[in-house]
Amino acid sequence: MGAYSFLCQRVSPRFAEEMMLNGTIYSSDELHRLGVVDVLVPRGEGVQAVHDLIRRNQRIAHARTAMNRVRQMRDTVSLTELMQITEIWVDTAMQLGEKSLRTMERLVRAQGKRPTELVSMPAESAQAAAR
Repeated sequence: MGAYSFLCQRVSPRFAEEMMLNGTIYSSDELHRLGVVDVLVPRGEGVQAVHDLIRRNQRIAHARTAMNRVRQMRDTVSLTELMQITEIWVDTAMQLGEKSLRTMERLVRAQGKRPTELVSMPAESAQAAAR
């Protein structure tokens, strides 16, 4: 709940709605290009990338702290907003019919299978499948 609010901080509201409703699975490269993902690194290099990011930000600690505070002021998502969004989705879910529930169950099963399939592939195949 709240994905729309947070996604709208990175893309336009119209595109956020499209992303949430079109059923497309976006690759990490696409999300990075769209500005949804900040840093993209090869598999296995995440820990080093975090250390590098921390080291770069330490050099400009005061500026980074100020920028984070400004961004937080501008992009605040309140608890009230998140609770209202949750209520909307719960109300909607409570009105689903049998056909919609079966579709949701199928989607949940498909999501459960996807990570397992990617983990069992070699890295190059997994990256190609994610695109």
